[in-house]
Amino acid sequence: MHPVLAVNKASGRWPFALRAAIAVAGPVLVAALLGDLRPGLMAGLGAFTVLYGANTAGRFRAKLLPTMGLGFVAAATLGVLTHGNGWLHLLAMVGVAVVASTVTNALMVGPPGAYFLVLVCGVAGFMAQNGQPGWLVIGMTAIGAAVSVAVGLMDLLWAPYGAERKAVTAAARAIQGFERDDANLDEARALASQSLHHAWTTVRDAGAHPTSRLQPIIRELTELQARYERRSAQFAGRLAGFDVKPWGAVEGEEGSDDSALTGVDREQLRDSSLGRPDASYLLRRGLRWPTGILLVGARAGIAALVSGVIALLLDVPHPYWAVAFAVLVLHQGGRRAAQTVRGIQRLLGTAVGLGLYALILWWNPHGIWVALLMAVLQFAIEVLVVRNYALAVMFITPLALTIASAAASPENPTMMIAERMFDSAIGIAVAVTVVWTVGRGTALLLTRANARRSIVAMEPVLDALAQGRVDTPDAARDRRHLYFELLRLQHIADQSAADEPARLRPYLPTFVAVAQLGYAVLGACWHPDSPAAATAAVRVRGALTRITSRPVQEYRDPVSLRTDVEWAAEQLREWKT
Repeated sequence: MHPVLAVNKASGRWPFALRAAIAVAGPVLVAALLGDLRPGLMAGLGAFTVLYGANTAGRFRAKLLPTMGLGFVAAATLGVLTHGNGWLHLLAMVGVAVVASTVTNALMVGPPGAYFLVLVCGVAGFMAQNGQPGWLVIGMTAIGAAVSVAVGLMDLLWAPYGAERKAVTAAARAIQGFERDDANLDEARALASQSLHHAWTTVRDAGAHPTSRLQPIIRELTELQARYERRSAQFAGRLAGFDVKPWGAVEGEEGSDDSALTGVDREQLRDSSLGRPDASYLLRRGLRWPTGILLVGARAGIAALVSGVIALLLDVPHPYWAVAFAVLVLHQGGRRAAQTVRGIQRLLGTAVGLGLYALILWWNPHGIWVALLMAVLQFAIEVLVVRNYALAVMFITPLALTIASAAASPENPTMMIAERMFDSAIGIAVAVTVVWTVGRGTALLLTRANARRSIVAMEPVLDALAQGRVDTPDAARDRRHLYFELLRLQHIADQSAADEPARLRPYLPTFVAVAQLGYAVLGACWHPDSPAAATAAVRVRGALTRITSRPVQEYRDPVSLRTDVEWAAEQLREWKT
C-alpha cells in the first residue's frame, strides 16, 4: 500500500482522545451557556496544551504541560502585538517557527511539536486584526491552557503510573526478542536498547524517590535490565575477546542479590546508563552545528518566510495559514520522503476537511452544538492521527477554522474555502521544495557529527573507569549521555541512509563499528574493580584521540576513518582476564 494511504495499527488512544476533547470543548460549552461563544473559541488556542506528553510520566507531564501552556500564551501575545503590520507579523511567525522547531526537537518534546505554537501566533493575530480585544485573546488563551493542564493530568487520579506500566510492558517484549534473535542481533539489540531506554526514562521521570506503588514496576524493570545486561555482555564479549559478565548476577543465578532489585536509586546510578539526559545537555548538543536539529529549525524558518512572502505579495487574506502549513510539514524533521508524504497527506486531508467545514457552515450550529462539534472533531483527530495523518487532517482543518471563526464569520464561504485551499497549496509546495533543497548533501556530515558525539561521550566514561570512580553520580550521568548518543547515532544513520544512500553506504560499517565500540565501553563498566578494565580504558581513551584530534568537518575517507575506530576497538580486545 502507498505510504500516503497506509493505515497504521493503533489501539488504546481513546482515553487520551477523550481528555483532549474535554479540554478543547469544555471552555466552549461554558461560554455557550453564558451566551457568548467567542471567548470559549479563543480559549481553544490554549487548549492545544493538552496534546503534549500523552505517554509521559505524571511528574514529568506536570512540568511539561504548564511550560507548553506558557509557550502558547507567549505565541498568542506575540501574534496580538504584531497584528497591525503584515510583514512584522510574518517575522514573528518565522521567529516562532525557528525557535519552537529547534527547541522542541532538541528537548525531544515529541508530537505535536512546534506546529501549534506557530498556528496560535497566526490565529491570535488574525483575531486581533478583526477587532477582538487583544487582552481578551491573550487572557482566554491562558485560561484555555490552564484548563488543559488540569484535564491533561486528570488520568493520574485513577492511573497514576499508567505511562510507566505501558513503557515497561513494551520493553519486556523487546528484550524477549533480543534474547531469542541470534540472526539479527544488531537490530534486536537496537530495539531492546530503545525500548529499555524509554522505559527507564519514563520511570526516572516519575521522580527520584519512588513511592511504594511504583516499586513493583521498578522491580520488574530492574529485572528486565538484568536480562538485557546478560545478553549485552555476550554482545560486548565479541569485542573484548572473552566471556564478559555484567556486575552482579542475574536474578536466579548463583550469587544473585535480591536487594539489588529494591534500592533502585543507588543501584540504578551504578548499573544503568539509561534515562533522559538533563535539558541543558540536550540543548547544548542540539544547538551546536553540525546537527540535524539546527537543520530542521532552518528549514522551518526558511519555508515559513518564503510561503509568507508569497502569500503577502499575492495579497491573500490569511497569510498565516500558508505559513502554518509550511511549518507543519517540516517542524518534526525526519526522512525527506516521510516529510513529503506528510505534505501530500496534509493537502489531501485539507481538501476533504474543507468540504467538511462547508457542511458545518451549511449546518450553522449555535450554542452547545458548537461545543459538541468541537469535542467530536478533537476526539476523531486523536484517534486517527497515529493511524493515518490524512484522515486526522480531515478533522484538524474544520476544527482550526471553527476556532478562528471567533474573529469573524466568513461572508462568502465558497471564496473562503477556495482561499484556504490555495493557502495550503502554497505552504505545502514551499515546504516540499525546501526539504529537497535546503541541507541537501549534508547527510554524511550530520551522521559523522553524531558518530563524533558518541566518541566524545565515551571519553568521560573511559576516564571514570580508568580512575575507578564508576560509582559516582557524575559517572552514571556520563554513561547515560553515551547511551543516549548511541541511540541517536542509530536513528540518524538510518535516516541519512534513506535520504542519501550513495553517500552513506561506504561509511555505514564505520558507524556500526562506533556503536559496537560504545556498547563495549559500557560493558567494560560492569567490571569497575578489574585492573585490566582500567588499563584497557586508558588505551582506548588514547586511541580515540586519533579521531577527535581532527575537525569533524574535515573530509575523511571511509577506510581511514574505520581504521581509526577499529584501532580503538583493538585496544579493548587486548583486555584479558
